[in-house]
Amino acid sequence: MVRYTSFRVETPRPLGPFGASGTGEMPLSAPHIAVCNAIHDACGVRIKAIPATPDKIKAGLEELKK
Repeated sequence: MVRYTSFRVETPRPLGPFGASGTGEMPLSAPHIAVCNAIHDACGVRIKAIPATPDKIKAGLEELKK
């Protein structure tokens, strides 16, 4: 079973001190991965780009039927 994970990419911010950003931004990426994995577990559709809209799920279900 394939699971998506997150990884850190350093991108300097021009407005922060020494290119830094807020420390609260990193944990905000994990819920998206969890939701995409839950959608895959529930209906078998792999969402590869957020937001995971109903249209993307419906298109994925139609691909599974083929």
